[in-house]
Amino acid sequence: MLSKRHILFAKHLSSEQSDDFNQCDCDCDCDCEEGNCIIYSDCDCDCNVFISNNDSPVITIIYLELTPSCNNNCAGCGNVFVSDKPSRKTDTDNAGLSLSQWHTLIEKLPSHLTHVNITGGEPTLSPYFDEFIRMIDKKGLSFTLFTNARWDKPQEILNTLLSSKGLKGLLISLHGKDAFTHEAFTQAKGSFEQSLENIKLAASHGIPVTLSTIINRYNYSQVRSVYDLANRMGINRLVFSRYVGLYDDECAPTDEQLKQALADIESIQNTGVAIKLSVTIPQCFHSSSSRGCGAGKSYITIDPWGNVRPCNHSPLILGNLLDTSLDAMIDSEPLKTWHNLVSSQCKQCSEFALCGGGCKAEAMLNHQSYDSLIRLPN
Repeated sequence: MLSKRHILFAKHLSSEQSDDFNQCDCDCDCDCEEGNCIIYSDCDCDCNVFISNNDSPVITIIYLELTPSCNNNCAGCGNVFVSDKPSRKTDTDNAGLSLSQWHTLIEKLPSHLTHVNITGGEPTLSPYFDEFIRMIDKKGLSFTLFTNARWDKPQEILNTLLSSKGLKGLLISLHGKDAFTHEAFTQAKGSFEQSLENIKLAASHGIPVTLSTIINRYNYSQVRSVYDLANRMGINRLVFSRYVGLYDDECAPTDEQLKQALADIESIQNTGVAIKLSVTIPQCFHSSSSRGCGAGKSYITIDPWGNVRPCNHSPLILGNLLDTSLDAMIDSEPLKTWHNLVSSQCKQCSEFALCGGGCKAEAMLNHQSYDSLIRLPN
């Protein structure tokens, strides 16, 4: 049951922040931690509201992975159900939830929830994308759509979005300054130009757009170039995300490459530009504006089959919302184990309040007890 403070928080969010979600788009479901509080938001921004760690977790953001289907084949895909990643394999041949099952699931979402992030796969590939958006509208939820903008019928997608009452913005993937770099990551010929055209089209219709770039070994030196490209398209908000996956994946950046990208991001950020870091990066690896993660505390992910996970990068399934209550999953032993994927030395560190001990999903994917970027003292 929600405490009085939680209810007041939900009312505050509904009345004062609903128009700010398009200012808070983030590539990943990585909230921020600061001090003894979790900052509510799906990014590190000015519209944060604080929730005390001393209270039980309260889910304020939910990520809905509408479909596992995608028309890109990213070498560094963060989705844990990607079939060609043996360490994170789920049988994507199994049919996802039907529209009626999604309706049942959405009716089980917390009553204080006002906003969802719709993602995938590529959510616009769902056979009932239009109906799903109308269902979200009827529920009275606002939403941000995470998409690669590879729309074969862009006007149909835009008509659906523009007719929606709840659309707050798009987070669109763009992983390089040119086709060579972007497609080295997406492994889909023609994906750069198609995404670029639809980004321009969405922006021309007045839809708020934030660009999302995953830092990898192909684009690590292109932070400034991606920023310049965004400016030429009239896009002034960007999110750069740390790559999360196996440390020896072919597209994973080296430590030095990641540090170079982080330094370039901070340099641009210091000029007052709306450029943000997503996916927590330990401060002992590189001092940055990155903050800790609220996975399983302030947000969760629901996959195409109704399974609940702490975040979209994590293979940990807490249960299925069709037959298990969210409260039971939030209070489960597996989630407590998840929260403990932190080095004991991290908890003694003066920077622990900033980074929270790093990314737990990365630790779990690599079968480690804590984030591989953690640099413990000798």
